[in-house]
Amino acid sequence: MGIFEQNKRRAIRHNCNSQFEWTYFNKNDVFECVMLNCHSSGGYFESSIRPIPGATIFLRLKDSDTVSMTCGNDGQLRSATLAKVKWCHRIMRSQEALYGVGVKYYEHY
Repeated sequence: MGIFEQNKRRAIRHNCNSQFEWTYFNKNDVFECVMLNCHSSGGYFESSIRPIPGATIFLRLKDSDTVSMTCGNDGQLRSATLAKVKWCHRIMRSQEALYGVGVKYYEHY
């Protein structure tokens, strides 16, 4: 991530390491992911499946016992939410290909 992108951030990121699953909105296939940081309006997760940038996805916490206290205490981490995929980058770790994904939550009222 470049300096410019870091300076655009309006919210402080909170580290977390929580097991989630995601699916395209109104689709049946479900994919696992790990939410690594979150903030009041979005988050970052890693998945072995590449979501399409611009797509609306549904994210759901798999197990509330996996929520990091730093992320879960102040309402930054949503247990279930709709989000828009803002960007997706391929990450190489050993033999495993992963995708780093930035999402923006849809407002809820």
